Amino acid sequence: MTYSTLLLDADETLLDFAAAEKKALFLTMQELGYAISEQEHKRYSEINDAQWKKLERGETTKPILTVARFSLFLAELGIVADAKEVNRQYTDNLSLGSDLIDGAMDFLETVKQHFSLYMITNGTAHVQIKRLAAARIDHFFSETFISEAIGYAKPKKEYFSYVLSHIEEQDPKKVLVIGDSLTSDITGGQNAELDTCWFNRYNKKCTLDTPPTMEAKNYSELLNLLGISH
Repeated sequence: MTYSTLLLDADETLLDFAAAEKKALFLTMQELGYAISEQEHKRYSEINDAQWKKLERGETTKPILTVARFSLFLAELGIVADAKEVNRQYTDNLSLGSDLIDGAMDFLETVKQHFSLYMITNGTAHVQIKRLAAARIDHFFSETFISEAIGYAKPKKEYFSYVLSHIEEQDPKKVLVIGDSLTSDITGGQNAELDTCWFNRYNKKCTLDTPPTMEAKNYSELLNLLGISH
């Protein structure tokens, strides 16, 4: 299949979200006067991930999610604080996290010569906009589609319907979704009847009944799948 357009996820596909999250959480808790451990950071990540999975299943909303993750985390630590305010501090700190996955910049510079690129992300609008600009990759994309601005999140079909109605390519068979999340990127692409590529750099096992169209563990493999010599 010859593609003209790539819909690229942001976090853990291009941006190193794990690094950004860790820095933001440790800084936020330090600002509150608490020094958390690596184990406590891991626990926050588990709580946060569970909340995002609930959003993907339509069981919560973004405003509820962002406060609930800190309400639960602070309660487990026995810390009394305003979860809404803590989340505000955290997102401000997270917006400073512009770390790229190794090789991401070279990958974008290469694929931009062959495809139209669009960013698809469930992140918070002001956070993602600042991070993409700080990482100096925003100029690679014709448009960035942020769920908060659209009103629907991946993997909702409505999210992808909006995206497809706002890109230049009108043939869905020429559009490829690339992302690290099976539940949002791959399932979302499948819901929209688009081809998908799972960016599986941690070599996880696919848990979907219908596997992605293709799978790549690194940018080199991804370029090969896209038919680009490098």
